[in-house]
Amino acid sequence: MKRYFIGACIMCLFCLQGSGNTHAQEKGKVCKVTDFGAKANGVDKDTKAIQSAIDNCAKGGGGLVKLSSGKYLSDPIFLKSKVTLFLDKSAVLLASQNPGDYQSTTSGANSTVNSRNLLALVNVINQSDVAIAGKGTIDGAGAPWWNAVRLAKKAGQPDVVRPRLVVFSHCHRVRVEGITLMNSPSFHLVPTFSDDVTIKDVTIKAPANSPNTDGIDPSSSRHVWISHCTIDNGDDNIAIKSGHIDPAHPDAGSADITISECTFLHGHGVSIGSETSGGVRNVIVENCKFLGTQNGLRIKSLRGQGGNVENIIYRNIQMEGVSPAITFTSYYPKIPKEDTRQAITVKTPVFHKITVTNLFAKGGKIAGIIVGLPEKPLFNIALKNIKIVSQTGFFVKNATIKTSNVQISNQRGRAFVLENQGHITG
Repeated sequence: MKRYFIGACIMCLFCLQGSGNTHAQEKGKVCKVTDFGAKANGVDKDTKAIQSAIDNCAKGGGGLVKLSSGKYLSDPIFLKSKVTLFLDKSAVLLASQNPGDYQSTTSGANSTVNSRNLLALVNVINQSDVAIAGKGTIDGAGAPWWNAVRLAKKAGQPDVVRPRLVVFSHCHRVRVEGITLMNSPSFHLVPTFSDDVTIKDVTIKAPANSPNTDGIDPSSSRHVWISHCTIDNGDDNIAIKSGHIDPAHPDAGSADITISECTFLHGHGVSIGSETSGGVRNVIVENCKFLGTQNGLRIKSLRGQGGNVENIIYRNIQMEGVSPAITFTSYYPKIPKEDTRQAITVKTPVFHKITVTNLFAKGGKIAGIIVGLPEKPLFNIALKNIKIVSQTGFFVKNATIKTSNVQISNQRGRAFVLENQGHITG
């Protein structure tokens, strides 16, 4: 208990430090992209004008690159240190739908390309004191990409390669505030191998059936604060990952992450994983609402992609129409009916020191699922002051759960269904 208390205090200190950090310079030079030739008509490409404004602002020591009212059609752009990309309320940065525009000639840990060499729309690589702010919108125009994915799946073909919307790679002191991100071809906002990241008052939206449109995916990043965001999308609302080891930072992992005062609508909830081989620790999710999400609180991993997940605190959570409310599983994407012990390796999932406190959920089909591996059961998991009203109860297998003041009001079956090394104490 003392360890939890100390860890929580340390993370609260991080929150106080991060909330006062303004990051990029907004009081310096102002570079209006229209002064650099932007048409803002949604038809002509404004990429060169936007990039010229960014470069000019950066050379002058930083400042603000401003997109006023209008639609700015663009290929990938590259944001630089001490520069804020600022979008006015009626400004839309509109992504090109031409797949060829996103091809990169570089790859590796110091780029923002994905595993198949595609750039994001907004790329920030090895920069510091950088921000994206305002009341405007970055629109990924993802519908053609999603349709291509569906057609490929129907035809039994490989998945379609798609760009992400905004990626920060190896960055320090990052702020994203006030903007709307929408309709990304795949993930919307990805801080990877980055430190001191503040994401505040951001709205993310994509259709509920849009494939792989994750909202915010901190990956191998530290000191991340996500607050007052509304996310309504087609996959994980937030997914904390640490699946890729950077040779320059082998012990990076994901750590010291706080998610607070957020609302989640369609989507797959707040997830840790499935890639956890770099480790995830010191995470707080608090004062959040889940309304109709497919999952609520979720930790997911699998053999071969697992790592150490510890010191995770969920508290003051409200859910309605969420099923399951809690899912912690070492089997992703599917839990088998039967399984046998396998050899434990460095990539065997390990979940422990996890606490859920003050959670109320109603209207879901399943209360919860907590399932570990036969060779590595889940342990040191505590549920406190929990009330879940659901159709069926809580399934526990290869896991030990300590409960205190837990009420499962289910319509069918037992409140807790225990199988193979499934234990409830308290």
